[in-house]
Amino acid sequence: MKTIQTISIYFALIASAISQQYSGSNSDALGVLYLSGTYGQVALNNIPITTVTDLSLTPSSIQYNYYSFGSPTSPTLTMSASLPVANTFLQYRTITTRLTLHPFEESLSNFGPVQIQYSGSGNVYSLSRGPIGFASISIPGDYEISGPNQTITGTFDLQMPPSGSSSLPHLQLDVTGYPGSVEMSGNPLFGMGTVNVFSGVVDGVSLSIGGDFFSFSSSTPDMLQQVPEPASTVLLLWDCRLRGCWLGIREFNWLNGSSHERALLSIRRGS
Repeated sequence: MKTIQTISIYFALIASAISQQYSGSNSDALGVLYLSGTYGQVALNNIPITTVTDLSLTPSSIQYNYYSFGSPTSPTLTMSASLPVANTFLQYRTITTRLTLHPFEESLSNFGPVQIQYSGSGNVYSLSRGPIGFASISIPGDYEISGPNQTITGTFDLQMPPSGSSSLPHLQLDVTGYPGSVEMSGNPLFGMGTVNVFSGVVDGVSLSIGGDFFSFSSSTPDMLQQVPEPASTVLLLWDCRLRGCWLGIREFNWLNGSSHERALLSIRRGS
């Protein structure tokens, strides 16, 4: 039974060596929402985005324990144009639309494994294969649309799927600072066709507004620091010998190499 205890500790050390946990956050990212419709192609720029990442890294894959991105702010876009009244080309009215996004957050938990492969450049690896990450995201907001004689208000909720295969939280891994830190870069892109924000008639003018794409990027990569391993490991032990059986726990302290055993149950055999 002593041999079994030694093997258990050995496997714990191996698991620690091949899987290391990293975490960090980045508040330097900016997002952009592209719109189209009656006002033409316009963009709501400089949306503050914060990302939070917690992952486990092995030599061949990444397991995301948690990942999120979102905006805590409510940016506003104002669009205005002189537009023809429906069914006539002789009369025009100025229609002003004010769109305000609501704070939002999207997240993934226990996502992976995502396979990594060498990109052929320095210490950079590509995240090439894995399960689907974000199936879609939700960007909520409200609108106020005004003409000379009418004002209407309402809410919208853009449900935007990932564009192509860009559903992963990151696209690249830089291991220059490994094992103390790693850098993640590349972000998902959302939008496949136009998602409706508003479609209708305001003050006699036909108006349509749709969301095309949403993306975000940062001038600095997501810097993730290694999470320290637990200071101790607890093993459950079961030892049966001639005189009986013993159930207990052994706590091994990785900092000083000491160990301590404590009995939970002892069964002695009769003579």
